[in-house]
Amino acid sequence: MNKQQLSNIMESVTLFELDDYYLDLYNELMNIPEVYTIPMNIKRSNMYRVTKKRKTNVREAIHLFRNYGIDLHHVPVLKDFDISDREWPENDMNLVKQMNPRFIPVYSYDSLKVDGLYNPLFSDLTITDIKEKKNDKTTKVFSGIRLEVDSYPLTFSSYNNQITHTQLDSVEGSVKDYLNSEVLPIFFELLTAASMTPHYYYTVKNLRLNDLANRIKDIIIYRSNSLENILYDYKYIVSILKAFNLLDTYTIYDDETKKDILAYIQSIFDGDLTLETLLDAYNITLDDSKKDIKALKKI
Repeated sequence: MNKQQLSNIMESVTLFELDDYYLDLYNELMNIPEVYTIPMNIKRSNMYRVTKKRKTNVREAIHLFRNYGIDLHHVPVLKDFDISDREWPENDMNLVKQMNPRFIPVYSYDSLKVDGLYNPLFSDLTITDIKEKKNDKTTKVFSGIRLEVDSYPLTFSSYNNQITHTQLDSVEGSVKDYLNSEVLPIFFELLTAASMTPHYYYTVKNLRLNDLANRIKDIIIYRSNSLENILYDYKYIVSILKAFNLLDTYTIYDDETKKDILAYIQSIFDGDLTLETLLDAYNITLDDSKKDIKALKKI
């Protein structure tokens, strides 16, 4: 991120503090019981532990991409490595193999034990940089996908969120604007949920709206936070709004236009287009994505 990009982002964050839309949206979200209480209502006892067998089932969620006609390219994966090990391999490309992202190991994460707060949609993609001895070239390698331990079957959506990241993060320049980094991962998270049951989608959608409200609150209340934390929260705010807008756009169009949107996404994964090309084509701007709460609930 260069100085000009950082300056532009900080200008946006400053404007964010002055923009009544976000404060109004936060207040509206907090007045919807199914949004502000949903993390508490999803009792861990109502979920299932991500066991070895269920990890295999979660990986089957990757077929959603194929069902929508999207080919996933192979990515560099760290072979035979346990993410829980303290010792990370260094400078050994013999441990790396180009593989389908479904072969990235899946690990469990207990957010309640580690962070003191149960986060049903938690997921994380673990990446390590390995430097080749011959030419000092550094390769970004995927070593694991972590999922909330007691959130099965919500983990299907979280898993495809991270699979989308493998496609974007392994292609340099696929996303030009840092604030758009989570748009496609959250879009596929929601699309995965929508392809299952209405209740499943309702749950994932409200969890994301709850996440949106919490990130707005974090910036409003904790302005003294570090620049890194402010940008991180703001990235999610922008991406969540645009992801819902993109899903709404995808849903209301006819089948031919749906195919066109998916073709754009395939080109982004292939490195031929940037995400911003897709967003520009369908007018997925931040201003256009600032929908009122009634519109967000309908998506």
